[in-house]
Amino acid sequence: MLMTGFKSLSPSSVYCPASLSNRRLALWRSVYTVPREAWCASFLSMQPAGHKVTWDEFRAAFRAHYLPPSLIELKQREFRAIQQGSMSVLEYVQAFIRLSQYSPKDVNTDPRRAARLLGGFDPTLLTHLGCHYDSCTELVDAAIDMEHRLSEAHEDQQRKRLASTPPSSPS
Repeated sequence: MLMTGFKSLSPSSVYCPASLSNRRLALWRSVYTVPREAWCASFLSMQPAGHKVTWDEFRAAFRAHYLPPSLIELKQREFRAIQQGSMSVLEYVQAFIRLSQYSPKDVNTDPRRAARLLGGFDPTLLTHLGCHYDSCTELVDAAIDMEHRLSEAHEDQQRKRLASTPPSSPS
């Protein structure tokens, strides 16, 4: 059962910032190329006889081994700076959720999560959304709907602009 839970995490790759030196990069590669099963077997074999490892114990050991504090700090900064930019609402929400795991205190209530998510939306979308949402679900639903409406309005303007432009005559 423990292996099943571990395998469901599927940490096949780890983000490694380009700013790491070649030496640190080589160290990271050596750490992360060790098969997960070997690490898990080693971890379990080091436990006292008869000790049942809880999920929380396993998770803490896994994080300590695969997610050093420096990486967590980088991911927290990345999370706090995330902006929608050119991403769609869904892409932004997925990136937000993925990065939020590194900064749980920033999103420990639904209103805080909604406020942080709202703050990263594209300014045009944000203008149309307003600024008060108590629920992330409500905010995401409104953002997806508004993004779709804005896209339709933009396409409609493009069609009207093309229709009102007289065709150019051949020379």
